[in-house]
Amino acid sequence: MNKNGTPDNESKFVIASSNLRPVIKRVTPDDVAQAFWTPGDLEKKYADAPADMIASMFTNNVCMVQGKPGSGKSIIAMELAAAYTNESLFLGEVQCVPNPERPNVAYFDQDNFSHEVLLERIKAFEVDQDRIFIPGDTLMLDDPASYNKMAKLIEEHKVGLTILDSIHAFHKLRDRRLDLLRDGFKALIDAGTAVVVLSHITKSGNADDSNAAEGSGLPAACDFVWGMTEIEYGQFRMKPVKVRHAKGRSPETVTVIFNGYSRPEKEPEVSLEAKILQFIADAGFAGTNTTAVRNGLGGARDKVDTALGNLKGQYYCDGKRGPGNHIWDIKYKPASADDDDADDQVGALVAA
Repeated sequence: MNKNGTPDNESKFVIASSNLRPVIKRVTPDDVAQAFWTPGDLEKKYADAPADMIASMFTNNVCMVQGKPGSGKSIIAMELAAAYTNESLFLGEVQCVPNPERPNVAYFDQDNFSHEVLLERIKAFEVDQDRIFIPGDTLMLDDPASYNKMAKLIEEHKVGLTILDSIHAFHKLRDRRLDLLRDGFKALIDAGTAVVVLSHITKSGNADDSNAAEGSGLPAACDFVWGMTEIEYGQFRMKPVKVRHAKGRSPETVTVIFNGYSRPEKEPEVSLEAKILQFIADAGFAGTNTTAVRNGLGGARDKVDTALGNLKGQYYCDGKRGPGNHIWDIKYKPASADDDDADDQVGALVAA
């Protein structure tokens, strides 16, 4: 016991900021941070944890969707909110598994002064309106008072998915060192929510869907980083830029189609054979060759050659016009060429 009547192991001296004189602060067991985890502690912690939201796409930690303005980031975020609140398939393909104890979504939209478009998409995507919340305050991740308020809202509303749209609106760091927001992200995760961050990529000529925010330390803390690119109006590419760990299937690049009036979907799979036939048809009377097919479709030589073999008799090749065995749509096959000769030329083409 000390002279103030408190056990020595339950008190410590701190400096009071007002007068710089030492004062005694009571320390309870709850104030003492756990210094180490044991493997057993971690095993129990993760055994009791809910399943990943979307296997091999979004976990219960921090994930990022990045891309240039108009690349479909907000569309993917709203589709995620719809899948989470409805416990349905994400992009019509992969089951979303919400945390049963935290069934709600918080959508922090600080990129827009008006939430009119956000409201339209909530309705169009048929998000469960009883399970999505749009905080009205401007809240920051570089301010402890602010991110603690965010964490409190998340706890009180049983939020299992938090979407931050977009990350630059949640800090005032001029050097864009988003790694300095680590305490803020940890407060949100500790509140029991998964966090999905939307991040703008500069419109500079050398930027693509693989670029993270300049100077950012945030991607290093993410389980998944997805890069978005607009292919054409209503069609977007979603590419795995970073994968920390994937449970189940391997993450893959998908093409997302969106008509603006309903939830987006993954573009139906098209076989390499169908793509090759379309490529040959598009070449028209001028025709094409194997090198152009490989380059145009991004297929490896062996896969393209195998597909060409599977298409035997469905295109014409005379093997005489220039290098690479010139080939045409079957409608350009000369009347003088018989089927046996065509078959021989196809075999020569695939062997080339």
